[in-house]
Amino acid sequence: MEPDPTPSPRRARRRRGGGDVSGREYVGCGLWVAAFVVLVALSFAVGVLLRPDRGPGGGGDAVTLLREGTGDGAYRLDGYRDEADDPCLELLRPGRDEEVTGQCGFTTSAEGGPEAGRYVVTSSLLPDGTTVVFGPVPRQAEEVRLRLSDGTRPTVTVRRSEQAGLSWFSHETRATVDGPAEVLDGAGDPIAPPR
Repeated sequence: MEPDPTPSPRRARRRRGGGDVSGREYVGCGLWVAAFVVLVALSFAVGVLLRPDRGPGGGGDAVTLLREGTGDGAYRLDGYRDEADDPCLELLRPGRDEEVTGQCGFTTSAEGGPEAGRYVVTSSLLPDGTTVVFGPVPRQAEEVRLRLSDGTRPTVTVRRSEQAGLSWFSHETRATVDGPAEVLDGAGDPIAPPR
């Protein structure tokens, strides 16, 4: 008896699903891949459009508040309000337009210690040996009293920028910062840090 050359329906189904792929199946798979690529590209574009514009120094709608020094001592301070509406300052070096350091909001020292209730400030040592001390302060502030490593306690006048929407201070020194600052009101009384 000779074997029947026509395959059984069972065998044909197995063979059809096992190795032979039609062009229509490739097209269907390709459409899914194309849709995925379009979705990824669209997501990236939306992310770029919705991201806050962070300008050359990193700050959205940054305003140059101060340009000081020359050569290795040159810097600029930019101010802006971040997406949480905190006042921010950034120290940038000329020619690079990249942030050296910065501070957003009012940073206070740890509770319970001898320096509790004082404002922590930001500082940066420039290549010429100058230390720039700066920070945003509450609107009612008039002066900032610093504590420096040479034992001095300079009092710095607060500046305001309506365009950037913040109050701030900066101070140049050859000493380093030696502890938190006191932020003072118009009567010379310390302003309690916001909680």
